[in-house]
Amino acid sequence: MQDIYDDNIFTLPIFHGAGQAGSTIGSATTDMHEIPKRRRLTNIPKPPETIAVYQDYGAYYVDLYLGTPSQRQTVLVDTGSAGTALPCSDCLDCGESNHTNTNFAEQLSSSFQEFNCSGCFRGVCNKSTKTCDMLSHYAEGSSWHGVEVEDIVYPGGFHDVALDSHRTSDDDDDVNAGSNPKNAVKYRFPFKFSCIKSMKGAFKNQQANGIMGLGLKDTSVWQQMYAAGNLKS
Repeated sequence: MQDIYDDNIFTLPIFHGAGQAGSTIGSATTDMHEIPKRRRLTNIPKPPETIAVYQDYGAYYVDLYLGTPSQRQTVLVDTGSAGTALPCSDCLDCGESNHTNTNFAEQLSSSFQEFNCSGCFRGVCNKSTKTCDMLSHYAEGSSWHGVEVEDIVYPGGFHDVALDSHRTSDDDDDVNAGSNPKNAVKYRFPFKFSCIKSMKGAFKNQQANGIMGLGLKDTSVWQQMYAAGNLKS
C-alpha cells in the first residue's frame, strides 16, 4: 500500500450550529442532531469542523472513516459526479496493492447494511441477486460496477488512526474545537454509497481507494449530510 500524504494540503471548513460559512468555497452551515455530551454551557456557538483535502499527482483526496469500528477509506474528490463508490472486500482484481488502504471490509462493520430491491435508493434492482446494482462509466474509459449500501461515516479526523465512535468531545465550548481532528467523529451520519464489485481503467492504478462526487444530487455527501440534519440550507 502507498501513502499519498505530503505537505500539499488545504482545508475544507464545514460549519454547524451558529457558525458562518461566509465566502469560503466549499463551506456550509450545519446543524447536527444532538449527540449525548457532558454538561456544557448554553448559547455557545458550535465550532466549525475543518477537513483536510490532500493533493497528489494533480488530483485531490479526502479521508472517509466508514463503519463500526471505523475503517479509513481515501477517496478522490470529483466535481463531475454526485455519488461515492469504493471497493469492498469481495472486489477482486481491483488494484488493492496500488491503493492507500485495503478494500473496505464490510463484514467487520456492525453498522453496515446492503440494500435489497425493496429499498433501492438510486440503484437498479437485480432480481437474480436481490441487490440494487450501480454502474458508472467515465469519459477517459474507466468504469465500475457495484451495489448500493449504507454505513456510518465521518469525514476528516486523523490520517493514521480512527476515532472512538462512542466518545464525546471534552471541548465543545471552544469555538476552535472543530479544527481539532479528534472532534471529527461528532459529524458522523448514515451514508449511502456504492460497494464496488469490479472496476476497469484508472481506478485500479490510482492511489485513492475510490471516488466521492460533490455534485448537487441526493446521492452526494453534502445532500446526504443535509438529509441527516447535519447541514442547514
